[in-house]
Amino acid sequence: MGEREVGPRFPPANSFEYVFGLKWKELYEVERQRRAQLEEELKEARRRLEADMDLAYQDYQTQLLREGKLEHPSSYFSSTFCFELDLARRQQELERLEAAKRERMAQVAARRGEMPTLLGNLTGGPSGPQGMANGPGGMSGGPPPREFFVTGSGGGGGPFNSSGQGGPEGPRGQEMMGRGPP
Repeated sequence: MGEREVGPRFPPANSFEYVFGLKWKELYEVERQRRAQLEEELKEARRRLEADMDLAYQDYQTQLLREGKLEHPSSYFSSTFCFELDLARRQQELERLEAAKRERMAQVAARRGEMPTLLGNLTGGPSGPQGMANGPGGMSGGPPPREFFVTGSGGGGGPFNSSGQGGPEGPRGQEMMGRGPP
């Protein structure tokens, strides 16, 4: 008689083999479930870390762009075309940041009812916002000075200050926002 003719060999109910077979089966099922759960948790942790890394990298790139230290792959090529493209892109980014800043300041001023005063200060008029035609505080058309974006050991300042206090700083900044002496 061959093996196929005998049929499966199950242990009798409530025998030693049956009881421990069920325990092993239970253990295998728990192990499978825990592995699947751990794999899902690890996948989610990877997704979160990648998302955090992407955000941090974008913040880092933005900070480098503000400081003018951004290195691009185009810097490895000696083509003037790549340099001009890079320069134009940087100028557009700075203009976009400036426009966003002006818009935020206009919205804040509009909420406080200071729209005409603030717009007059932003556009500069004939003598610029600090009374100097195209001088240190005037609108010369070029990029803002480095001090606008990065301050010394104070750790803040400009529209991107990290001090947690928004708004302009300095003696003229408070006046522009209508909070200081004239």
